[in-house]
Amino acid sequence: IMVIWADMYFVNEVCKKPDSATNDLIMPTRDQTVYFLVAIHIVPFALLHIWDWKRLHLDLHGHVTVHLQKCLFRKYLNLSQSSKKAIRPEILYIAVMEEANIVARGFVETLELLVLVGDIAASTAFVIVKMQRG
Repeated sequence: IMVIWADMYFVNEVCKKPDSATNDLIMPTRDQTVYFLVAIHIVPFALLHIWDWKRLHLDLHGHVTVHLQKCLFRKYLNLSQSSKKAIRPEILYIAVMEEANIVARGFVETLELLVLVGDIAASTAFVIVKMQRG
């Protein structure tokens, strides 16, 4: 949204004739304003790139899977002997090794969906604000 605003500001204010735009510039000079607008274009993409790289190495799916596996096995170990006998070993194995992975993948994909919903909400808010201003 900031990049769109910077593009509009560049076209509407910075590219005006020098005598008409001096009071509307963000920075003291036209050159400094252009450098500032270029920074607005570059810095967010650099930050997003760093965040994506960190998120890739965070391995949220792996951490959630291990946590679920530990919790399921701990729950099994805390059961009484009669309850442990009622659970077949293959069911426990499938729950710990396969189902935990599926649940973790669903959790991570839900978080990714929430990020997309946030992007759509931010874009919609920007459009609504721009339509109200005319």
